[in-house]
Amino acid sequence: MNKKSRFVLALIVFGVGFTIGLIFNTQAVWTDLEGMSFWGYPEATSFDQSIEIDGELSPLQCPVLITSHEVATVKIRVTNKTDNQINPWLQASISKPGERDSLVRNKQELILAPRETKTMSWQVSNENTLLNRSIFVRTFLFKIENYPPSLTRHCGIMVRDFGSLTGTQIILLVVISSLVLMGVGWWLWWSNLVPLRRRENRVVMILGFMFALNTISFVSNLTGNLVISGFALVLTALSLIAIVETFAYHRN
Repeated sequence: MNKKSRFVLALIVFGVGFTIGLIFNTQAVWTDLEGMSFWGYPEATSFDQSIEIDGELSPLQCPVLITSHEVATVKIRVTNKTDNQINPWLQASISKPGERDSLVRNKQELILAPRETKTMSWQVSNENTLLNRSIFVRTFLFKIENYPPSLTRHCGIMVRDFGSLTGTQIILLVVISSLVLMGVGWWLWWSNLVPLRRRENRVVMILGFMFALNTISFVSNLTGNLVISGFALVLTALSLIAIVETFAYHRN
C-alpha cells in the first residue's frame, strides 16, 4: 500500500468512527429536545415558576437508551431547603400511547423533614414508547396539591434494538467502536507523516479536535447534560462546514 492509499485509509477509518458517534449523539440530543415539548394539559398552561416553593428538584436521572425488552428506572431527588417540615406534591408524567395527552400521571404528597432529601423513582418500559422510538418523562413539583406546578424537570430516552444486546451493551458498543476507530484513523495518519511534520500538520490537529468534540458529546449525553451536549453538537456541525468550505476553497 502506497503512502497516498494509507492517508485515504486513515480518513476512511476515522470517518466511520466519527459518523457512528455523530449519529448516536445527534439522536440523544434530539430525543432530549423532543422531551422539552412533553407537558400535557393543564400543566402546560398552569405552570408558574414565579410561585415560591421550599422544595428543590435535582435533574432527572434517566438512561440514555434502553431496548424494547427492558424495564428502566427513572429517579429524581426532592430536597427540603428549609428548617421546617414541608409537604409538597410531586407528579411524574410518563409517556404512554393511547392515553389522554399520550401520558399517565403519578401524583403523590411528600413529607420532608427539615433539610431532608428523598429519592423518588418510577419504572418505564416499551409500553411507554411513543412512535416506537422514544420515552418521555416530566416531573412537576407543587407547593400544595391544588396549586399550579412551579418546578419541572424532563428527560427523553431512546428506545433501540440491536440483536440481543441490552441498552448498556449497545451504548458501550457505540462509544468504544466510535472512539477506537477515530483513534486508529488519527494514528494511521500521524504515523504516515514525516516525524518533523507531525506537530504542524493541520489534518492531525483537525482530527484531534473532532475526536475531542465527539468525546465531549458522549460524556455530556451519558451524564444528562443537555446544554454541553447541544453546544458540542452545534460546534461539531460548524466545524464540519468550515472543513468542507476550506477543502472546496483549496480545490479551486
